[in-house]
Amino acid sequence: MWRFHDEESRPGTGILPVEVANGPKLELPERSYFLARLSLEELVADDWEESVLWADPPLTRTPSLLWPDDHAWVLATEVDFDTTLIGGTRELAEALLTSPGLEAREVEPTADLTWQG
Repeated sequence: MWRFHDEESRPGTGILPVEVANGPKLELPERSYFLARLSLEELVADDWEESVLWADPPLTRTPSLLWPDDHAWVLATEVDFDTTLIGGTRELAEALLTSPGLEAREVEPTADLTWQG
């Protein structure tokens, strides 16, 4: 249960619109994610930071989770570590693993992603 000390800390009074801040969230252990919808075209546009819901320049962050409507793949950035995980088809994995300019490694589901791992 959230407790608010003053009006300025209520959901919807920050950078997120009220309907997003007060809307449904994805709840995971020790994580709560706001849900927003945007197209892949919006995300890859050079000026994407100017139109996304959570923009607060100069501190705009990329989304922590991306999951398209067809659920063909998922991208998750671990906020406490230096890892972004992508799950999808073997074809997608091969494309990422062989893509020039990307540092990509295949990991097992039980891999330790902590700094000591």
